[in-house]
Amino acid sequence: LGADYVRVFVVLGGDFFPAPDGSQQDPWRDASIPWRDPNFATWMGLTTDHIYDTYGLKVHWTLIGGRAQVPIRADQEAVAQMWLDVHRSRLTKVELVEVWNEYSVNNGTTEELRHIARYLRDRLPPGFPVTLSSPVIAHQAAPVADVWREIDKMYGGDSGANTFTYHASRPEPVWGPGSDWGPVVRSLAKRNSEPRGPGASAGGDVTNP
Repeated sequence: LGADYVRVFVVLGGDFFPAPDGSQQDPWRDASIPWRDPNFATWMGLTTDHIYDTYGLKVHWTLIGGRAQVPIRADQEAVAQMWLDVHRSRLTKVELVEVWNEYSVNNGTTEELRHIARYLRDRLPPGFPVTLSSPVIAHQAAPVADVWREIDKMYGGDSGANTFTYHASRPEPVWGPGSDWGPVVRSLAKRNSEPRGPGASAGGDVTNP
């Protein structure tokens, strides 16, 4: 496959978005498990073990894919703590931990991103890769100043993050691997965590795995 790592979401389901027929639908209804399921932590650990032990690939864990199941800080901290408890003995199998998938699309706030990132950082070994989310305005091929402004609001100061994750612009990669994402994250490690590929909303280029 030539993959670098596997990205997996912890919390999904319960959020509704406009469907092509005009109705409101939960796109993850049939592809998610409630995180309060008593077996959830066990399954999460087995997922990391299976991916790493079978295929030799680390896991990029994204804690929150949508807000519906974690509407308040206590819920968000509980998910972060569950992930920490499961992975303390598995950190060598983890590529990085990300707080929220496309936070502004999925009803998160920069304050929540930064709080959970600091919560994780304070409980992980020094230097372990922690990231917040992708700057959503970059998906719109926005002007440089606007993208840098969003990134500064997310990652500026003590954000808790030491790694920067981004998703390439849709449909053309105006913001992508070759972009200057600005001084706030220039020195951080970077991951193009939703790249172009077959069927991807970022475009169908398959020349670079």
